[in-house]
Amino acid sequence: MKNIIIVLSIVFIMLVSGCTEAPNINEVPSAATTDAQLRCVELCREQITTGIDMSMGPCLSEIADVDWDFEDWVCDVAHHPRKITDNNAQYQCQAYRKEEVAHFVEVSPNCEFIRKV
Repeated sequence: MKNIIIVLSIVFIMLVSGCTEAPNINEVPSAATTDAQLRCVELCREQITTGIDMSMGPCLSEIADVDWDFEDWVCDVAHHPRKITDNNAQYQCQAYRKEEVAHFVEVSPNCEFIRKV
């Protein structure tokens, strides 16, 4: 009887918390999301032509004098698969770490899109 109560409690918590909700695969990404992704890839390519070192995964949207006009987004370089340097706060976007923005786009050091959150 005790086990049944525990199982029912866990199921109830999952239902209340939304853990069982299926993702909406028909959701269309907003223009800002798509534009931030495209601009991040473009910004990465621009920075490579200036000779910036991408190996440490710089935050591209926080480089002085770059054109990044996406409120609530940052553009970060990371490795895929991730390397230890990608988890080092020194090489991450500080605006995201400080929760000044809610979203980020990650591209590889070769400017290939990895993910957006």
